Amino acid sequence: MTSGKLRIQNVKCSGCAEQVKSALLDIPGILNVHISISEATAEIYSEGNLDMDRISEALQKAGFPLAG
Repeated sequence: MTSGKLRIQNVKCSGCAEQVKSALLDIPGILNVHISISEATAEIYSEGNLDMDRISEALQKAGFPLAG
């Protein structure tokens, strides 16, 4: 299993966190996601390597682009 922690923009409430989690879990291979609203981060657990292009695209489409 692979994991990574990413900073995400616009995460301000539990509704935002659920949207981010849903967008990430729709990506094949992602097994679990933990969102921290206070840190505006997503910790992603995947069965393989994290496809950052796919992750970035899914988050952008959901309205929560990667920070930095």
